[in-house]
Amino acid sequence: MIYCNPRDREERIIDEVKYGGIDLSAENIYVTLEQLNTETHEVPNSVQRERYGGTDQTYNNNDFKVRKANPMVTPKSILASESDIYYRIVGEKEYEIKDHLGNVRVVISDKKLKTNIGFEADMLGYNNYYPFGMEMPSRTYSSPSYRYGFNGKEKDDEIYNSSGTSYDYGFRMYDPRIARFPSPDPIIVYGKQYPELSSYQYASLNPIKYIDLDGLEGTQPIISDGMGGGSLAPKSNLRVGNPVRTSSGFLTPILNENNNTVDNIKISLSRNVRSEWVTDHTAKVISNVLFKSFNFSANVSSAYRTPEKQARAMYYNLIGAGEGQGVRAQRNLYLKPGNEVIDIFEAFSPEWNCTSAECIAAMTNKINEIGPGNVSTHSSNPSTYNVIDISPKSITNTGYFKEEVKKVTGKDQPIKHFIPYPKDPGHHLEIPQPQKTTLR
Repeated sequence: MIYCNPRDREERIIDEVKYGGIDLSAENIYVTLEQLNTETHEVPNSVQRERYGGTDQTYNNNDFKVRKANPMVTPKSILASESDIYYRIVGEKEYEIKDHLGNVRVVISDKKLKTNIGFEADMLGYNNYYPFGMEMPSRTYSSPSYRYGFNGKEKDDEIYNSSGTSYDYGFRMYDPRIARFPSPDPIIVYGKQYPELSSYQYASLNPIKYIDLDGLEGTQPIISDGMGGGSLAPKSNLRVGNPVRTSSGFLTPILNENNNTVDNIKISLSRNVRSEWVTDHTAKVISNVLFKSFNFSANVSSAYRTPEKQARAMYYNLIGAGEGQGVRAQRNLYLKPGNEVIDIFEAFSPEWNCTSAECIAAMTNKINEIGPGNVSTHSSNPSTYNVIDISPKSITNTGYFKEEVKKVTGKDQPIKHFIPYPKDPGHHLEIPQPQKTTLR
């Protein structure tokens, strides 16, 4: 800790570093406030490291240092007021690691255990559950003070005086031992919905695929793709032979059009893209193109858009300055209905003191007036027509990718329309979906 002891509220010079509690050596340091705000330095082999005002404060077992990135500059003075006391308490933060259903599986702290190499977290608890949420004996441990578990819901152990036997879902309490809510579902009883289900059931009787958000009805969760960005909903029909979009670190093998196994293709989805908007048929078309063009991953940055999302996408492309952006580029991209929406954008431009929200709202109204599907194919029904944009940054071999896409684009081809980057902000693909025929 730095002790600042000015005689009044005026700025003073920190000229001493002190330690307490255990016998650690002290070291006098002087660094300028300007240095703190502009430069950083990482000290190797440190135990903890924190950032204040653009500076790395480094703690190790016997000293405290604030250092500049340029080792040739000598430390000088730092001006500080009496409130400038910096410290960090380690071990009070807890991080929950959840599975695809939102179940808290592991809880770790922000402390690092002492290891020779790598990083080993301090594990505070772990949980394993049966499908409907009952804790597995001898495979669960957590601190008595930790209150959350199955589906990330708060435990109410006082009811049965046993851990994990009652969860507060908001509208109702849930007992995972019997896989039932003790009280009836108001949506089923009073709303007269889902007559095929019991009013006491959990997650529509499908706990592997669905969760109960608040004790009312089952819903499909949205989960991280595990790659630092994007979101995926779990698929109920993942199997060998299907292109796989996975949230784990491995892929289920898939088959290309020649029935050869392709087990190293990854299609990730951005956070605004739901998995039902990118069908298995579309994923197979994309994976075949990727495989033939020596690309083994792709990120779908955009797919189906509601009228409001379409207006928002158009707005930010119109004000942007990148490839395929700007009013002129966007007018060339859209047909007459789309250009009518761009007219609204120009009428609500910042020159007229309109906010972005007002402009997007006006563009949304125009899209609804014209018809979303007439403005952009992105607003087509995804069950019959998948329209996706692939991030250019996710494609390694761009030239080969464009060539392979063009080979399968056109009439009676898997891809009906293709606009490559940079004509469009992303590689734009329109893929009709095979329709089931009914025999009479």
